[in-house]
Amino acid sequence: SSGDGSLDSEDWEDAVAATGRMQSMINEVVDVLRNEDVDQLESMTGDEIANYLGAKFRNRASEKELDFGIQADEGVSLNARDANIAKLIVSNLLDNAIDALSSSGEVEARISRLDDNIAFSVIDTGPGFSELAKRQLFSPVKSQKAKGAGIGLAISQQLARHIGAHLELVRSSSSGSEIRLSIPANRSPGYTN
Repeated sequence: SSGDGSLDSEDWEDAVAATGRMQSMINEVVDVLRNEDVDQLESMTGDEIANYLGAKFRNRASEKELDFGIQADEGVSLNARDANIAKLIVSNLLDNAIDALSSSGEVEARISRLDDNIAFSVIDTGPGFSELAKRQLFSPVKSQKAKGAGIGLAISQQLARHIGAHLELVRSSSSGSEIRLSIPANRSPGYTN
């Protein structure tokens, strides 16, 4: 609520937007988890994931006049279960990055092999995280975003743990941030050391 205890129409709009976004994320999570057994048997390439993310975010980034790109290394493949959960997490990261940027910023998603992991990196030229936000990044706290609920990154962290992955803030400064999801490559089909 606003400082004087009353809610104005902008407060209600923010609450409705945050609630809608969280409901959508929860519905997607439930759908993915419901199909885990089937998805364990199939696989998805990095290019397929990149195409999905591009279709989902390209227009939104364009509307804000952002430079948006996605790249995937050749030969990256995940079982569909892990890939679908990775898509949920990276979608949340891209939502956050796009929300944090004003016009003419840049957002990039990269899907690559990094050591023994499949890495999903989201890099932006936004204002970075405050020191307080860095300390509480994956905890369900009041969001720093005007229309945020503060639980998206906490849910993303739990999803990452669910598949044995690691979600971390790689860097954050006044010139941008990078958040990376790392999934052990040996969980994926066709993996060889």
